[in-house]
Amino acid sequence: MNIKFCLLASLIFQTTVFAQNDKFEVNSVYVVDMQKVLEESKQGKKTVAALKEKFQESQKIAEKVTSELNTLRVSLEKQASLLSDEVFQQKQEALVLKKRESENLLQEEKVKTEQFRAREISNIVEQANKIINEISQKKNYQLVVEKSSQIVIYADKQLDITSDVISKMGG
Repeated sequence: MNIKFCLLASLIFQTTVFAQNDKFEVNSVYVVDMQKVLEESKQGKKTVAALKEKFQESQKIAEKVTSELNTLRVSLEKQASLLSDEVFQQKQEALVLKKRESENLLQEEKVKTEQFRAREISNIVEQANKIINEISQKKNYQLVVEKSSQIVIYADKQLDITSDVISKMGG
């Protein structure tokens, strides 16, 4: 957070210096809400839907694995009085091994889901950045920053180009 604050302070200082030299127009700093771009653009909506689907697939796998483990545990508990100590111990060890394997599978699935999410979000951000660059060059914007509560505390609605970006992304 300190880095962001320092960058913002530097940006404000540079803006002030440029403004004093009449080389920088006050209204040449614009903002874009990337979260809104993700939620409202056509491509963003596709990405959100794909992420939900991937998450649901992961949830189904987790539920299936949990159910299988519970079934094995209940079965072992029911058979406990009928099994010899040695056989019970072997089945218990097999259950523990199955639990570890299941935990590993769930961890792998979590990593895959997170990698998928990061890749998809990165693709949207890359597309949005290209469009932001095009808009900025076409309209001679000197600076566009992401509108977030940690960086931009306030920006007039006239300085927000989010709707332009969404529109160009098929929103």
